[in-house]
Amino acid sequence: MLSLGYLAGSNANPELESGFFQGQYSAIAQLTWNPNSQSGIGLTYVNAYQKNWGAIFDLGSSFAFVGTVPANYPFSKIISNSYGIEAFYQFSPQFAVNGYFGYTNAKYLTGNDSADIWYYALGMAFCDLGKKGNLGGIIVGAEPYRSDNSPPANDLSLHIEGFYKYQLTDNISITPGIIWITAPGQNADNSDAIIGTVRTTFNFERTNVKLQ
Repeated sequence: MLSLGYLAGSNANPELESGFFQGQYSAIAQLTWNPNSQSGIGLTYVNAYQKNWGAIFDLGSSFAFVGTVPANYPFSKIISNSYGIEAFYQFSPQFAVNGYFGYTNAKYLTGNDSADIWYYALGMAFCDLGKKGNLGGIIVGAEPYRSDNSPPANDLSLHIEGFYKYQLTDNISITPGIIWITAPGQNADNSDAIIGTVRTTFNFERTNVKLQ
């Protein structure tokens, strides 16, 4: 299946270098294939334009992004081309593996400089671990990092994560987890970051009432 998308960052702004086509944008194309219900693969391409030091891998906010600072802010105005492959395979009802690999080339619009950015991960899911409805997971990979950055911020930063979702009731689950980031900011001189997380999920189901 082929999916296409276009996102404009300032489509309601009529000023110069703004609007639907002249402002920041991301154009995406994705091709997915599921040979059966147990597996799938996808190919993704994104062409994007960022200006005024906007983060490449932002989360819809100027202050939050995924990956390292060198990977998100290589230059002030850039045009980027990103390529990715994603896949999953379910070996059994209780065990599945998924992963992705991506590369972004970001070019400086007013010069000849460019940046090579990489990101990848491998995940394993253990369904019904302990009892029905539970889920254990392990993720190992690298958030977006710039491979050609200058020292000292030119080290590889790894993301290692584990979590366990425990189904308390049919409608309530709690998920403790731990995240380990090595060489934060692509600098091995920085101390590793270890983050603990706890998420509680409440599921509210709507009941249809038939009136007589």
